[in-house]
Amino acid sequence: MSEDSRDVSTPPHANRRYAGIVESLITKLFIADSDPRAESKRAFVHWVVVSSTVIVALVFVALIVIMLAAVLRS
Repeated sequence: MSEDSRDVSTPPHANRRYAGIVESLITKLFIADSDPRAESKRAFVHWVVVSSTVIVALVFVALIVIMLAAVLRS
């Protein structure tokens, strides 16, 4: 699906917005447009940013579950 066909009426989720900012900064800093492998490097950066965002979200959810379990236990 192309970027132009997505629905822009709903605001993006905060995590996606911050991940997009991080991805954009990493891409601008480390990948030159003249690089013949720029597209594969961008795909790798995207994969790393998305994976790290998912890991951080899972850790956050796990901490919430642990805190809820501690509160309900006492």
